[in-house]
Formats: sequence, C-alpha cells, structure tokens
Amino acid sequence: MVGQSDMMCASAALHHYPWDDIPSVVDVGSGIGTFFTHLAKVFPHTRITNQDLPEVVIQGHVSLDIQYS
Repeated sequence: MVGQSDMMCASAALHHYPWDDIPSVVDVGSGIGTFFTHLAKVFPHTRITNQDLPEVVIQGHVSLDIQYS
C-alpha cells in the first residue's frame, strides 16, 4: 500500500517536472505502474516503459486491465 507521503512526492514529480520535453521514460522498479499510468494520462506523447520483476508486471497488467502487445 502506498503511503500518503509517497503519493505527495509522486504528485509533485508529475506536476513540477518538465515532462513536455521528455520523449520517453523507463520506470525501473515501477511495481504495478501506478505512477506511469498517471503520467501517460497527462502526457500521452511520452513513451513509457515499465520494468520490474515479471510477476509484478503481470500483476500490473491484471490490476490496470492492460492487454499484452
């Protein structure tokens, strides 16, 4: 479970970093992809790679209802 301070830091990074200038991001140790999901919604032009252990990535696909491509 994500703590409130973790959520506040993620929100600050999402809203105060110049993502407009970033064409791609690799999120290493990203867990199920909670941060990258919000990033993708706000900055759809950014290509995002979610990297974690295979079982964690599969759990993220299931919980975020993402289809394998």
